[in-house]
Amino acid sequence: MSANDLGNTAAQLPFWALLTFAVAVPHGTFAEEVVATVNGQAIAASEVERGLAAILKNRTLTPEQSATLRGEMLQRLIDRQLIAQALTAEKQWVSNQDLDLAVDRLTERLARSNESLEKFMARHHLDRSALRRQLAWEEGWGRYLASRITDATMEKYFEDHRREYDGTRLRVGQILFPVQAGDAEALEKQLPAARKVLEELRQQRIAFDEAAMRYSTGPAARVGGDLGYIGRHEPMPEEFGKAAFALEKGAISEPVVTPIGVHLIRWTDSKPGIKTWFDAREQLQQDMELLLFERLAQKARKGAKIELKQEAGKSP
Repeated sequence: MSANDLGNTAAQLPFWALLTFAVAVPHGTFAEEVVATVNGQAIAASEVERGLAAILKNRTLTPEQSATLRGEMLQRLIDRQLIAQALTAEKQWVSNQDLDLAVDRLTERLARSNESLEKFMARHHLDRSALRRQLAWEEGWGRYLASRITDATMEKYFEDHRREYDGTRLRVGQILFPVQAGDAEALEKQLPAARKVLEELRQQRIAFDEAAMRYSTGPAARVGGDLGYIGRHEPMPEEFGKAAFALEKGAISEPVVTPIGVHLIRWTDSKPGIKTWFDAREQLQQDMELLLFERLAQKARKGAKIELKQEAGKSP
């Protein structure tokens, strides 16, 4: 898995697996080190490390990949803190009494496994404050989602975005300008190249098929960039599928950056799907959760005071 893939994973995990109880802070990290403050509230290095451990699960990264993902994780935790603060201000968050009950439930659950709350916190490098923040997020965010994502709202979202969820497949073509994951210098060169070709296409100085054979790379270049039929979430990278399904038939996308390069995309035919909203329920739930998270975080960042205490992505 590349750093780009892992970064995308971090970005798509607004609350689950970021600070899981099953993941301990790796040996050698400093739980008291503050890496950022959000409107005066601290985020500790240990929180970033727990999030990384939950995603990596013993995978090894290069120093550059580790720095990239660590920066992604810190930004996601900042978003999480902002959302909790905003919902608290709107009186939509958990109360101290709710948190006391959550701590009691955890204590009882641990006791059934013959473990005390104190040993649990020591094993996971948590103090009381960090434990209560984690429980507050799980309780508060879960309640907020339950109030916003219902059968009725999922069905409506499905109807508004039917093609993305009903199993529709699009016949797509691409012009690919390859870039290795993490190669910023190559990306800087390929983006202008893609924009130049896009301008030629829009001015009808060259046809899409001809441009693909002339400028694109990969096996599809020989057949005018034709990739055949794809679904919304497979087999191409998420950024590619999202851009393709947002296009009108025959339109050409702006340059789309994925872990394998820069793409110009169009689709020329479709095969309608037959799935209902209930069939797509799991994917709808995930996408709506992420959408809510991103909207709330974007709104909360306006006017927020965010201070980074060390270079983003720096290892502890």
